[in-house]
Amino acid sequence: MSFIYYTILLFILFLILNLIMKNEEKSPKKLKMYFRIALGVFLIRYLTLLLICLLKNVETVYLFKNFVYLNYLSIPLVVLALFFIYLRFDNLSFNIIYGIGSILICLYIIGMVFSTGIVTLDINFGYIMQLKYGEFITAIIVIILGLFLVFSVIFIDKPNINKKGICSLILILIVILVENILILMKFSILPYTIISEFIFLIIVERAIGGFKKVKR
Repeated sequence: MSFIYYTILLFILFLILNLIMKNEEKSPKKLKMYFRIALGVFLIRYLTLLLICLLKNVETVYLFKNFVYLNYLSIPLVVLALFFIYLRFDNLSFNIIYGIGSILICLYIIGMVFSTGIVTLDINFGYIMQLKYGEFITAIIVIILGLFLVFSVIFIDKPNINKKGICSLILILIVILVENILILMKFSILPYTIISEFIFLIIVERAIGGFKKVKR
């Protein structure tokens, strides 16, 4: 199981690096910086997950507490961008997305400042970081993602949208919700929600890949 876990982490890291390069080549100017931030957050999370598996000192592992759960920030950030891309709100300024993203970043920072972590050692996964009151935080994320899902369904019949894209977003939001709920119910095999995030990143790759290459 540990080999499979490490392999998935490495594969996701390479996928994120590929997305970062593809973003530089193909994303429009107004989206490029935003995706740099969101994908950078994803990259930090997965570098952290890999690193804490390899570290031997529990005190050093605890220093990475603020980075382990960056998926709680990166997924909503990217979903906001995908809404903008798929729903084609041409009259909506992208600055609104930046504004909402800034609020999410502030909320995450506040949440991490006032939270404490518990480090446990697992024979398969190495050190695992768990937040005190983590179930409560995960439940909040489930509610937020549930609202995103409802929003997607409401606008699925909006004229001129990318219906295939919004349908794929609805499906991946369901997968992410299910994996988070399984973790809440203690039924998850893996310590973190990396399976749904892997599929989510493939959706993001398709979204960015759909842009025409930016001329230098």
